[in-house]
Amino acid sequence: MRRLIPILALCLFIFWPHSASAAITEITAAECSASTTTCTGGTVAVGDLLIGAGYNSGATTAVTVPAGWTSIVGGTGANTNAMAVGCAVATGTSFTTGTWTNATRMGVLVFRGTNAGTTADCIHTITNNAATGGTFATGGASSATMAFNTFTLNEKNSTSWVVGVGGHRTATNLAAPTGMTASETINTGPSFIMASTNGAVNTWSTTNVSVNASSGWRTVTLEIKAACADYTCADAFIDMEGTSAGTTVSAGNMATATINSSFIGTWSTTTPTGLTFHATQSGNPKCTVTIENTATQYPVNHTKQSMALDDTKTTAIADISPAGTTWYNASIGFFLTYGPASNSNAVWDIVRVDTGAGHYSIIQEDTTGATNGLRLEGDPGGVTTTSSDINLTQGHIYWVSFTSNFDNSLATLHVYDPSSSWAQVSGSPVTVGIDNATFPYLGDIIFGNDGGSGTSADTTYFENILVDVSLAQNPIGPGSCSTGSGTAKAPPMMMY
Repeated sequence: MRRLIPILALCLFIFWPHSASAAITEITAAECSASTTTCTGGTVAVGDLLIGAGYNSGATTAVTVPAGWTSIVGGTGANTNAMAVGCAVATGTSFTTGTWTNATRMGVLVFRGTNAGTTADCIHTITNNAATGGTFATGGASSATMAFNTFTLNEKNSTSWVVGVGGHRTATNLAAPTGMTASETINTGPSFIMASTNGAVNTWSTTNVSVNASSGWRTVTLEIKAACADYTCADAFIDMEGTSAGTTVSAGNMATATINSSFIGTWSTTTPTGLTFHATQSGNPKCTVTIENTATQYPVNHTKQSMALDDTKTTAIADISPAGTTWYNASIGFFLTYGPASNSNAVWDIVRVDTGAGHYSIIQEDTTGATNGLRLEGDPGGVTTTSSDINLTQGHIYWVSFTSNFDNSLATLHVYDPSSSWAQVSGSPVTVGIDNATFPYLGDIIFGNDGGSGTSADTTYFENILVDVSLAQNPIGPGSCSTGSGTAKAPPMMMY
């Protein structure tokens, strides 16, 4: 049955690890531009990021981003011109630009190796957190000097590219700003350009371009973030540090225990007596985690603790809701020391993800009948549904990957055994449907017992908790881990 009491909710925003990013490449042969509202591109691959732009050189009337694209920036212009920029993700080997209504110039650039997932959430490739403004800048005036303006990149590790788009009403010699290479240029007056740094950078400073006429102009500069490659890409790392073992979880100490806690919502707690800080679990591999924007790498010897869940408690509540932005998927990864003994004949929640409308997907511990392990519960079409069980051993340490994909209305659970060369546990993965009606985006992420109870001796431990809401890798792995006899690579990570 559906559980009604949230226990520990987390919503966190994405930063990518140092040396954890693949290199971005520009697919110039697939790009196009035109002195009209549409153009025809070349061959692309599934997952390629498309950056499109439309420029209206004759009026302040906004350019409309076509259906099938996500708007990044647009609106009514000034100085008798306007510009819009949008993104899309290729789902096949070709693409159509659609009609950029009111544009007199338009174009599309194509990039491979970005962290773009789907068109619905591709804006997070450019703007990490829409609630705080994102990583792009606009410019505009009436002059013979155009400014491709500065902004602060989310990534400080030289993995992102910067793209510049510009239009000038009457110039005929528009060139790329210093530090960028032009990819698409139209210089018949009005002028239009799409350019990029053609390589990874970690800063962008305002750079001016002089042209041969004085009139209205518009520019946009934006960041494109690289995809994860080697280690884990995650929004934040909950290492449970800063508070003594045995202390009850609270709003204050959980904020301290979360690296990048400033990018989550406000913590609140209500009688969280079943959730406590605990020493790290013996034999638990230590994994490298690098959180960008903190300028800190947390290596395999980083001290940390676990979060202990007393499986007999059913009313411990500590809740964080999303901080004002919209995410369409969520992946949570963690080491789990499985607590329940067999034959306690109960089912209870340990991790839950809610949509904005309160629909859900849940990891449950299930000890009913002959089973003793984890299963999923969801509510596709409003009907409570459970998956088959993945049987586990009490006291054993596993790596758990839990992804809720609201785009596809599907939750997936993978379980791996680090002591068996990261082999996937028999019966893994399992899936369950999610009802994504009304508000198909992330509402809460919840850790804790929100159902029945086990025996008094049952304790489940969470450690190295990672949350990824922007790329939502499925599965999400712990990256490179020390197992006591060297470094072992965890399961390969994939993305939508």
